[in-house]
Amino acid sequence: VKYSKYLERQIKEMDNWRKNQDVRIPPDMVYTAESLPSMSSEELEKLSAARPATFHEASQISGLTPHSLV
Repeated sequence: VKYSKYLERQIKEMDNWRKNQDVRIPPDMVYTAESLPSMSSEELEKLSAARPATFHEASQISGLTPHSLV
């Protein structure tokens, strides 16, 4: 009961992630702090190097989590 709100939020986030994991990322996406201010410079660097085509591919990059992509 103490953590019920946290668990509800986490379940919603994961449901949203599952629904959107096949959404395509534009190939000309610019991974900068200005366009994605919530991501760390390390995450942006990894995304720039890997150039994933979908959110699922992005989540498979070491150091990136579904939460950082939400």
